[in-house]
Amino acid sequence: MQDGLNTIGCPELTTLLLAVIRGLLLDLDATADTTRAEQAFRQFLDILDARSRDERPAAHKATGG
Repeated sequence: MQDGLNTIGCPELTTLLLAVIRGLLLDLDATADTTRAEQAFRQFLDILDARSRDERPAAHKATGG
C-alpha cells in the first residue's frame, strides 16, 4: 500500500495517512467500535480534502475549478 501511495509524490502525506489508518485499526481492534473508527476516518478524509482545496491556486478557488 505504501508504494502505491508514494506515487502521489508526497511522502510525508503517505506517512501521515498510513499512521492514521494503522492507529484506527489498532483502536478498532481494542474497542470494536466500528462506528467511531469510521467517523474518525471520514473526518480525517474531510480534513485532507479541505487542505487540498486550500492549496489550489487562487484562480481555481474563485472559479471552483
